Amino acid sequence: MYCNQARTYISNTTASVFNVSTNLLNVSVNQLVARGIPIEKIVIGKPATLTDDTSKVQYIGPSVLGQGLSAQYLFKNHTQGVLVWQYSSDPNGTIIKSIMSPLNQTLNGKLV
Repeated sequence: MYCNQARTYISNTTASVFNVSTNLLNVSVNQLVARGIPIEKIVIGKPATLTDDTSKVQYIGPSVLGQGLSAQYLFKNHTQGVLVWQYSSDPNGTIIKSIMSPLNQTLNGKLV
């Protein structure tokens, strides 16, 4: 799993996750891929809810993150992993399903 933000940087947008890291560490998904890290090795980890985000700069809403995953697939043909924490905030998988829904639609229902 990678983390592309520190407590002092605001990285709660899909642009900072996928395109250009705002914290000068060059660790957005596309920057990591450009540096030779296989997309299959990259997992985006984000708090499941705003309450789970103790730093208050990492949370991205499920639909926004999902739209980012879908756009990443459409424009880069990348399908990286994604996870949310805390499990107790999403015990039935509702949030992760919401995140994956736009990508599933893009792939015409090929995701489980």
